[in-house]
Parts: sequence; structure tokens; C-alpha cells
Amino acid sequence: MLRLMGRSSEQIESYLVFLEENNEETGPRQRRPPPSGFFPVRCFSLLVAPVCYITGDTVEQYELVSSLFGQLWGRIQGPTPELAQCCWIFEALIARFAAPACLHATRTLGLPPLRLAIQWMVTAFVEVLEPAELLAFWDLILSYHIEEIFAGRTSLSVHIREGVESGVEKKKKEMEGEEKEVSSFAPSALWLLPLLAASLFVYRAPLVERCATAEEMLVVFKDGHHLRCRPLLQYLLFMAK
Repeated sequence: MLRLMGRSSEQIESYLVFLEENNEETGPRQRRPPPSGFFPVRCFSLLVAPVCYITGDTVEQYELVSSLFGQLWGRIQGPTPELAQCCWIFEALIARFAAPACLHATRTLGLPPLRLAIQWMVTAFVEVLEPAELLAFWDLILSYHIEEIFAGRTSLSVHIREGVESGVEKKKKEMEGEEKEVSSFAPSALWLLPLLAASLFVYRAPLVERCATAEEMLVVFKDGHHLRCRPLLQYLLFMAK
């Protein structure tokens, strides 16, 4: 990709990640990081592949991948607050709408549903949905992400103070105990990931209850070519009413 963009061979070599042998035979092998300091995570190529269905221009593909990963997918790679929120939302939903299947999968089959959901969410359902349906789901995430950007909030708790106060007035109100503070919880566009994961699990909960082994449960969720995101999300929302 970098060669097609016109980068020199020296720049291409600096972007490669490889293991470098130490001069001492007993010394440890050291990993040389790229200039950006970013190491591709597991299944990173799966997040790149759907972009090829959008455009054939290599430069545009690179810009789309860097933007998507920098603004969205990078926030759920590793032990991040957003990933913890997604896990909590998923477990809360399946415990409410598919408790028997959840208990059967966890206690009898030894395969907690969260193990499947984390893989779906970290890869943004690339391994589950067809390309056209996957891009339609990503459009939903981007539409909410735009609102998230213009709102000037993150997915974490944001404390909002009413009014604009000077330092003297603020100190005076603190002394008088009259300061009012409002805490709001701004939603995140990434919360669509656990919503879809919970919708998929709830939709196939009757099949999960009939599984006798963990392998059978994996087969239940292996094929997703007929899945449609919007009906699944509507199915869960109607159950929540």
C-alpha cells in the first residue's frame, strides 16, 4: 500500500515490524516498533477488508482505515472504558431477555456468551455479517458518531455545570453550599455493538438452549449470511418496551 502511494523504500522499511536479534546469543529478542508506535492488533486486517468494497483508490482506503481506527475501532482494542461499557451493556441485556439461554451456555456448556460477544465487538462484526449488511451497520455507527462529535462529549460521564460563573462567584457558592452540579451520561456510538450482539444472542436463544456442547453453540453463531441488522435491533427494542 505504501509503495503504491509513492513512498520511498527507506520509509517502507521503517514501517515494517520485525524481530531483531541481539548481538549476544543469550540476550532477548527485541521488537522494533514503527515510527507511529502502533502495533497491529489481532484481526486488524478484518477491519481493513470491508473498506475495499467502498473504494478502489489506495489512498482513499488508507485514509478511511486510519480515520475509522483512530476514531472508533481503536477505542475498543484492549482494556478500554468503552469496551468495558460494551461488555456491561451486553450482559445486562441478555440477562434480561435471554436468562435461561445465558445460564445454560455459562453453566452447562462452559461457554459464557460474553466470550463470543467480545470477538464480535472487537472486530465490529466483520466475521459475522455479509459485506453489504456490514457496511450498512457501520453507517449506523458513523451516524451516531457524528452526533457524538458535535455534542462535544465522550462516552464517559460528563459533568455539566449550569451557567457560566466567574471564579469569585463559584467560590462564594461553594462556601454557601448552593452550587448545583448536573451529571449526564452521554451515549456512545460504539454502544450499537453490544446492542447488535445482544440482539443476535436473544434471537438465537432458543437454539442455544437446545445445544448439548460448546461446539454446537459455536455452530449456531457461525453462519450469519442471512442476518439483517435493523430488524434485529428493532426486535430487541420492541422487547424492551
